[in-house]
Amino acid sequence: NVGSYDVMLTVTTNEGCVRTYTQNIDILPQANISDFPYTTNFDANNGNWAEEVRLDRDTSLISDNSWLYSNSGNGEILPKYSGDGFWWTGGNEGTYFNSEQSWVNGPCFDFSAIDRPMISMKIISSTDNGFDGAVLQYSIDGAATWENIGSLNQGGINWYNSNTISAQPGNQDFGFGWTGELERNEEGALQWIHVAHNLNNLKGEDNVLLRVAFGSNADNSASVVDGFAFDDVFVGDKQRL
Repeated sequence: NVGSYDVMLTVTTNEGCVRTYTQNIDILPQANISDFPYTTNFDANNGNWAEEVRLDRDTSLISDNSWLYSNSGNGEILPKYSGDGFWWTGGNEGTYFNSEQSWVNGPCFDFSAIDRPMISMKIISSTDNGFDGAVLQYSIDGAATWENIGSLNQGGINWYNSNTISAQPGNQDFGFGWTGELERNEEGALQWIHVAHNLNNLKGEDNVLLRVAFGSNADNSASVVDGFAFDDVFVGDKQRL
């Protein structure tokens, strides 16, 4: 099943010496999507997406993970309607952790028969502006390497508002992504917004993994940030982009 598991390896030598090593691993979604459009609103369940964190041999570098599937939210990260489900970095008592590098992995997409692939989703953000944020990334080599989808001011709808997020979400070399607060209504309430971008460079690829990656620095205050959330994912033929 999709999820996070502690796997234990025990080695016993011929002399009877025993050594045990435990490693946390993540089992990712295995569905291969080739029928489009693909849509999920996460209302009934987590959509078979799965959270994951940076895991290294140096245990001091293992990140905390605040991603969770939620129908309630907290503070200013709230459902759009009763029963609305979404993914949210609220696992640290309603906010995210300091020094976090974590992500939510989607299924595998086969774009070999789609002419103009694109992605859209709804997002809401209450993070430390310029320091913490989220980015959408893809991999075509089985998650060995990841690249950002899109850039700043280069097409798309509401696509990123910074290229200098200091936490560098997704372990990227730069700081592209969404940070701070994105939009409030006339009453002052934080809003979910629609974001979209083409996937032109992935046309013809038959093994495309997508993830929403989050990063934070080391000095956040839970009293002023409620996290980042996404919902209503659409992947299919490009319409107006």
